[in-house]
Amino acid sequence: MIRLGWNNERGHGAIQVDATTGALELEDGLTTSALLTVFTWAPATEEEIRAAGLDVQQGWWGDADSVRDDGEPVIGSKLWLLSRSSTRVTNLRKAEEYVKQAFAWWIEEGLAESVQVTATRPRPGMLGLEIIINRPERAGSRVSFLWNMTTHAIT
Repeated sequence: MIRLGWNNERGHGAIQVDATTGALELEDGLTTSALLTVFTWAPATEEEIRAAGLDVQQGWWGDADSVRDDGEPVIGSKLWLLSRSSTRVTNLRKAEEYVKQAFAWWIEEGLAESVQVTATRPRPGMLGLEIIINRPERAGSRVSFLWNMTTHAIT
């Protein structure tokens, strides 16, 4: 699979290119798939948006009810609802829940047997996410992201 990374200057995903050869970088798909699952914004209810102190719906256009087939899973997480939040313990637990919900379709489709998420606060304004994905017939694979909740930068 072509490797997707995060462009912090533009605040979105970008295809990764080898700086010396100019060739597209490849990977097994786990990190890219996890990046898309966690950092594609899932739509929220009006109540969730108001409770977060926000006033605008976020989300990928492909998740709109008018575009998505009935029964098809919504892509992404609701982490964007925490963009105005502090990194208090209650918000870390919300982050873990949002990410677990985002991976639910992986389990339903048999891509993963289970997913464990641990959210930490490595420093103010930063959300650390360690995601352990237990895939069928493979040892647990770890994916980690460090997300700046204010600027949406990922390191």
